[in-house]
Amino acid sequence: MLTSWFRTFSSKSGRSSQATARSRSVRAASPESLRRATELMRLAADKGCSQACLSLAFWYRGGEAGLPVDQEAAIGWLRLGIRRGNANCLTLLGRILLVECTVRRDEAVQ
Repeated sequence: MLTSWFRTFSSKSGRSSQATARSRSVRAASPESLRRATELMRLAADKGCSQACLSLAFWYRGGEAGLPVDQEAAIGWLRLGIRRGNANCLTLLGRILLVECTVRRDEAVQ
């Protein structure tokens, strides 16, 4: 069920969707479903979906969906989402830099 949702999400041809992957179902999914969900979310992000960039950033930031906690990867996905016009990515990056920063600021804003 979860995998089919991500397949639908990633097939939006780069369009943002109101649905986001930061849901309770992600936390309750099997390891195989999480691996596939992450793969499909990356595919959506690669197709231009800025919401997928935001979701990946949240996942890396919190160590969700089977991904490790990785602040630098989260910032990378946020930067890509910002370049694609996602204001939520900009807001979260600002919060990370001002409040929670654990990476060098110069690297994050390049």
